[in-house]
Amino acid sequence: MEKCSVGKFTHSDCHLLNYVNRKAIQAIEKLCETDLNLLKLRTDSNYELKTICLHHQSVFLKNYEFLQKVCCDPFKKHKTTIKKMLRVVTVEQSRIILYKGFKVKPGQKLCASCRNKLLKIKQIDESNVQNSLNTEDEDHDVEFTPAELLQKRNVIAELNSSFHEIGCSPMKLHALGEHSRSFYGKEKLQRVHETVKEKIQNVLEVDLPEEKNYVEKSVIKKSEDLDKLVDIIKNELSGTSRRKQIQMLTIPASLMWSRRKIKETFNVSDYSVRKAQNLFKDQGFLAEPARRNGKQLSPDIIELVKKFYQLDEQSRILPGMKDVVSIGEKVYERKRLILCNLGELYSNFKLEYPNLKIGLSKFCSLRPKWCVLAGASGTHLVCVCTIHQNVILLIHGAGFEEEYKQLMSYIVCEGAGRECMLRHCDKCPLKDNLVQFLQAKFEDYDDEDIVEYNQWVSTDRTEMIRCLTSVGEFIEKLVEKLNKLIPHSYIAKSQSSFFKNLKGTASSNTAVVSMDFSENYAFTIQDEAQGYHWNSNSCTIHPVVIHCKDTSNVKLIIPLCIISDDLKHDISMVYEIQKNVTAFLKENYPHITNIHYFSDGCAGQYKNKYNFMNLCLHEKDFKLKAQWSFFATSHGKTECDGIGGTVKRLARKQSLQHHLDRQITTTNELFEFCKVNIANITFQHISKEAVDSTSLTLESRLKDTQLFQEPDYSTTFSQ
Repeated sequence: MEKCSVGKFTHSDCHLLNYVNRKAIQAIEKLCETDLNLLKLRTDSNYELKTICLHHQSVFLKNYEFLQKVCCDPFKKHKTTIKKMLRVVTVEQSRIILYKGFKVKPGQKLCASCRNKLLKIKQIDESNVQNSLNTEDEDHDVEFTPAELLQKRNVIAELNSSFHEIGCSPMKLHALGEHSRSFYGKEKLQRVHETVKEKIQNVLEVDLPEEKNYVEKSVIKKSEDLDKLVDIIKNELSGTSRRKQIQMLTIPASLMWSRRKIKETFNVSDYSVRKAQNLFKDQGFLAEPARRNGKQLSPDIIELVKKFYQLDEQSRILPGMKDVVSIGEKVYERKRLILCNLGELYSNFKLEYPNLKIGLSKFCSLRPKWCVLAGASGTHLVCVCTIHQNVILLIHGAGFEEEYKQLMSYIVCEGAGRECMLRHCDKCPLKDNLVQFLQAKFEDYDDEDIVEYNQWVSTDRTEMIRCLTSVGEFIEKLVEKLNKLIPHSYIAKSQSSFFKNLKGTASSNTAVVSMDFSENYAFTIQDEAQGYHWNSNSCTIHPVVIHCKDTSNVKLIIPLCIISDDLKHDISMVYEIQKNVTAFLKENYPHITNIHYFSDGCAGQYKNKYNFMNLCLHEKDFKLKAQWSFFATSHGKTECDGIGGTVKRLARKQSLQHHLDRQITTTNELFEFCKVNIANITFQHISKEAVDSTSLTLESRLKDTQLFQEPDYSTTFSQ
């Protein structure tokens, strides 16, 4: 922060936190006149100060007297520092000492020896000095330098000369106390006025009328306004919080009312008055008191909550080109859609960490900016699981308050295990329990009454249809769907948990590779011709994320992205991608001997007999052992979605920002742009010709591939 005027003048550091708890700078005009004069005296400032920081305000005003620990030694006689029998020098005392040629600042301290030396100076009236030096006066007066003192004496001499001419007694400042000066001045002014008036009447031989008090009405009006203001403040103080009271009490504090006057006028505590006066002194008029911080969460718990929001079980990465959030200058994070409401997410967190003390409001406030809720801008989801979604649509159509997880508990054992969830347990409750519960929900309906709901159906294409069924048919359909959902949901969660654990616990010679085809990227051109929209080219984007360890056993996350102009997404393309991934691993991480692939279960790409045959020959082809795991249907969201969205977003932004040159219109141009401009992702290019060549190579291997179901439900492949 910029140095304040006091720091510049005194050549000292600003904004230190030795005596204050925050950094700030304010205009010098906000200080009261008394503090401003003290500041000039204590800093020896010869020019106009403009700003002051809180540190220097504390050092030169609030804590100045406290910081004076030794005698200031104005006579330079002490051989050692004197710390005993010290007394504070007031403004009045400092003027007397300064007038005699010794420099002492108000607020500094004198020892008994120095006080005695000052009393012995012949030029100083002994009685005045004794009264001045032995009186601790909290009131401060106006600063006068030696030049100003001389000017003041000249003014007094001129006034006394004028008074002598008109027959008035001279001004006598000798032994005039601080509090009597105002009264003395008014009395002297009144006498001069009467003397001059009398002389004018004698000269003009007239009687001048008494002057009317023209300001009397305005004074009365101001007094009435002040009374009204005081009444308003009283009414507001009676029904407000302590913080608000202290804030409002800075109003009378700004008028320099005494502590007792404020306390008695507004019927408040002495503590509140002191807080208000200190607040006004430090921060000014109507400043708000600082809030008290409650018990703080440890950084470890805060980080744990933020990571919990980003678990794949609780949120999923949105794959769209625009699904990003700016969290800083040129820093972007992929949006993650929270898969439930915050109340459910908080319940899940407490189930997993029951011993951590954190409230719902604090948990919600720690939600990362890029973790968004359903319904927020840009949260249109596609590729959702129809098995889950159809059950949710059924429950919504019936208007049930229960969630599907609560309904599932009616047909599985309490604390259901693997056998229960896979529907192999003989002890699980019969579906009659669930039927009875649902019938009770429809007790006010007849069996012939109609229930209306939506469902996703797939024939030659997938579409949502509106269904109308009777209550009996609806209950039967819901029970059937829930029976199907239980093993599906268990498998999806188990696979997700297995994938998460494997990424952290895999051996150092094993690479966990997740892969997925992103939506094809259609090349975009700024100011494109009308017909180009229907003829635009596109390319394949296939992200790959590798989790492995280096030779030092340090965990690595390696993002790859395959770009190709082949759009078929068939087994030949998958095999070519495997060739690139295995070559990359053998070149950069030769200690890896095993690969564990993870992907969705798309039959046209990964989960088919041809890919299984290639998997059986993986070690022969690539000199690496391999196994393949498939996520449950529509539950294969991984980091790959974020990579694909990032590539498409940056490529589209490049084309739209450069409408005349450097546009991206081909696969090669996209590949070159990504290599140069997108850091932390390794890009590889596969040409259509390479895929076609691989297809011919694999044709002889795959054309006679067959699979047979064994009695133990295992699968055998043969050629």
